[in-house]
Amino acid sequence: MYHKRNKLLSTLLILSAVFGLLTCLAGDAHAAASVSYKAAKYDASTGVTYTNASVSNYTVVGSSTTSWNNGVWYVVNSGVSIDSRVLVSGEVNLLLCDGATLNAKKGITVASGNTLNIYGQSEGTGTLNAGNDLNNAAGIGGVSGQSGGTINIHGGTITAKGDSTTNPLAGGAGIGGGNEGAGGTITIYGGTVTGSVDYYGTGIGSGHYGSGGTITIYGGTVTGSTGENGAGIGSGYYGKDVNINIHGGTVNATGGYGATGIGAGSYGRGGTITITGGTVNATGGWNGVGIGAGGKGNSSQGGTIIITGGTVNANCNDGGIGMGVGKEGYTGTITLSYTNTNDSITAASYRGTVTISDDKYFVDGNSVYYGGRLADNHTTAAAGQTLKPVTDVYVIARGTDNGLSVDKSAAKAGDTVNYSYSASIPAGYSGATLYCNSTAISGNSFTMPSENVTITVSFTPIVYSIGYTLNSGNADNPETYTIETETFSLNNPTRTGYTFSGWTGSNGDTPNQGITIVQGSTGDLNYTANWTANTYTLSFDANGGTGDMTALSCTYDSIIPSLPDNKYTRTGYTFSE
Repeated sequence: MYHKRNKLLSTLLILSAVFGLLTCLAGDAHAAASVSYKAAKYDASTGVTYTNASVSNYTVVGSSTTSWNNGVWYVVNSGVSIDSRVLVSGEVNLLLCDGATLNAKKGITVASGNTLNIYGQSEGTGTLNAGNDLNNAAGIGGVSGQSGGTINIHGGTITAKGDSTTNPLAGGAGIGGGNEGAGGTITIYGGTVTGSVDYYGTGIGSGHYGSGGTITIYGGTVTGSTGENGAGIGSGYYGKDVNINIHGGTVNATGGYGATGIGAGSYGRGGTITITGGTVNATGGWNGVGIGAGGKGNSSQGGTIIITGGTVNANCNDGGIGMGVGKEGYTGTITLSYTNTNDSITAASYRGTVTISDDKYFVDGNSVYYGGRLADNHTTAAAGQTLKPVTDVYVIARGTDNGLSVDKSAAKAGDTVNYSYSASIPAGYSGATLYCNSTAISGNSFTMPSENVTITVSFTPIVYSIGYTLNSGNADNPETYTIETETFSLNNPTRTGYTFSGWTGSNGDTPNQGITIVQGSTGDLNYTANWTANTYTLSFDANGGTGDMTALSCTYDSIIPSLPDNKYTRTGYTFSE
């Protein structure tokens, strides 16, 4: 009898414990056995590090747990499906226990001003599936017309799909903004994260027509894809100004038709894309771009692409561009650099202004070096090549003359650099001399010195003569000039007994005293001095006599006419000739 009572008591205790567990699953916050999780942080010097932590006051997610409230921890510790859309209010923490799965069939609303933090456990096998068929909303983020909030992913396996339609054109992001909504702030520290949408939105970022947002990836395996017109990671169709920062992890992004893998969608404007580390594989859709701004539409703008580290691969499909802006869009800027010697950059092609950071150089598989701002032929040479860091290389810059072509943008000391000059010699010059810094070079190659160089073209100006016919005059004027001679005026000549009336000749048949030879003039010149003889008055002096005689007018170098008879008289004197 005693043993039966003990057995009955044990059974009641077990039933009580089971009942308590079932009560825990009801969805109310409660104090219970603590649950561990891993919290991540990032430091540029150490990368992503995790801290082991635990929570003991939480709500176990059940099928009816659709309102997630500020400050509450929500724990998924089994297989759970929620048929309605979940609404996040305030800052909410979601913990995905290893082996557990939450299927949020209509997605999770995290609108602007709200925050969802997602944590995993040590194995990272907790799963969140956020499917979506709710009026162009994001899988995780905003509903239609709503920007995404703040989404921080520390771990777990997260898959989210945005809703989209083709009539009318609309689409939300897999993770981020709803249709016409900005992407919000998305930070991924780790885990396996996948965002996708069929049309117009983005895998991770803003929705169709959504502008703005920040995406930061520190680690994990992150995949973003879209079927048409939106970026894999970035902005949707006609979206713009989403800033993307990738510092680590493995990132795979595939853009839709006419859009980018990472950047802006079709007709979109790229923001700033910064890649400092990790492995990044980005592929643009047909006529799209791997990394940059969409190739479809002349309103596309490339924005700014800065790569300072990692392994970066930018690919494209037919008609596309690897990195930069699509063929119909406006150009952007691309700056390439590296942090570690094992970094590399590969792009199917480049479109935009490509610059290698100061004192950094790359080499491709054909032993071609790249440095400084790349000229068009060097950008073409880099297409499809894997650029790897190289040291002890010097940059080769070009002058402003477009006829100069150099086969390298950088080279090691002692390397042979080939060049050519094909432009016609401009008027006023007889030939061209090429210089490597201050040293004249000839032929079609030179040996690279141990310094950065600039290749310039200097033209030899033709020396033109200036001839003068002075007609007995005197003048001090230049006898030669070139197209580069500064503007000058001729000095007027002088001649005894004559007044200078002007030059004729190269200036025409009308005498002109103000002859100016303007800088940029060409051709031999000839000038003739024209003179007018001076006229003098011959007056008569009575020398003490009286009378009146008319003065005579005489011209210099002309015969003086016969003097008139004397008409003066003087008392006591006789006029003598």
